[in-house]
Amino acid sequence: MNNLEKTQKLKQVINAWAGSYNPTHFLTLRLPENMESVNEDVSERALKKIMSAFEYRLLGRHWHKKHLPFIATAEKGYGETWHYHILVNQQNFSDTELNTAIFKTMTALHLPLYSLKLEPITTYKDYVVSYCSKEMCVNCDAIDTDRIIPSHVLFDIPVRK
Repeated sequence: MNNLEKTQKLKQVINAWAGSYNPTHFLTLRLPENMESVNEDVSERALKKIMSAFEYRLLGRHWHKKHLPFIATAEKGYGETWHYHILVNQQNFSDTELNTAIFKTMTALHLPLYSLKLEPITTYKDYVVSYCSKEMCVNCDAIDTDRIIPSHVLFDIPVRK
């Protein structure tokens, strides 16, 4: 197996793992101008603040005990600052409940309308999952796992069995 084949195999393994969350929704989080940063740690703290506010509005004050698992991937795109693609499984929540929580989060944190965009995954789930990892540096020697942020890692919550 050559290096290109090894790299493609590693990317397939990552995408299969992300797909195992059975995402039903694709959430794009673009930080508002006053929170944008070229520093990955600063951006990740903003991601944590926004996503914990979303979880609070969706689940209530004890959200960390029954939180909604997701996988976020960090991306720079063509710019210098970070934004995030988040794969969410809506579980027992309706689209209306998710959208209401998004709206309440934007209102509470004074986020512009472009900051959070939630879309249902109705077709091409495999494409959506692979889209999230398109900037991930994967080669036969190493994987840039810093760009993959599972919710239990972001919030330091034990993984539910």
